[in-house]
Amino acid sequence: MGSPIVDQLAFSDFVLAGSFDRHLRRNRSLYRSRRDALLAALSRYLPGLVVEGVAAGLHLVVRLPPGMDEAGVVQAAAARSVGVYRMGEHRFPGSSGTPALVLGYGGLSNGAIDEGIARLREVVPSNMDS
Repeated sequence: MGSPIVDQLAFSDFVLAGSFDRHLRRNRSLYRSRRDALLAALSRYLPGLVVEGVAAGLHLVVRLPPGMDEAGVVQAAAARSVGVYRMGEHRFPGSSGTPALVLGYGGLSNGAIDEGIARLREVVPSNMDS
């Protein structure tokens, strides 16, 4: 049930040669730029959203106004070619919480991030006081 031996050996060589450290340094900067682009776009287009989980991972969470339907927002965003995810999918079954979206940024360019949040603004009210 473990990883294949060949994969383990290849990764070991990757680490021992210093390539893994270079890979992490290069990508840390790239992902920080993408995260910052997402935060800037949210501030510009949807300044009322509360943003959480910025310090780790390749995604963040934005709280929606109380009573807003996560599934409806996800569906309306998808109709505009914007992929966002319901926070409700990541909660324990039967639990509730503030409506929120999970926004990933790892595989997007800064321009695509800006365009996506501009389109998301068409779905989420801009006069949010959450």
